[in-house]
Amino acid sequence: MSPELVQGGPPTVASDCWALGCTLHHALCGKPPLWAETQAETMRRVVRFGGIEAEAYPAAVPEAARTAVAALLQRDAAARLGGGEAGVAAVLSHPFFAELPAGSLSL
Repeated sequence: MSPELVQGGPPTVASDCWALGCTLHHALCGKPPLWAETQAETMRRVVRFGGIEAEAYPAAVPEAARTAVAALLQRDAAARLGGGEAGVAAVLSHPFFAELPAGSLSL
């Protein structure tokens, strides 16, 4: 759950982008970006989340993937990749997605 959802806000494209960032991090690193023993502590960590340290990524994770995850996991929904006026189009224009075949992603 994104910070704004944890704090009682409605689901939005920005909160979906947070979920995408969590999913990408898990796929690339083999673990979620945030973890705690209890759900309550996990939610506290989500609200206080300050980003992922560069050394947390395996060496094989390319820089474009790291910047995509970092941009998707911005605590502030308005500053988050996909959270602004351009929405999902901003996500699709990130260099991480540039190598996907044309037409494989659409709005």
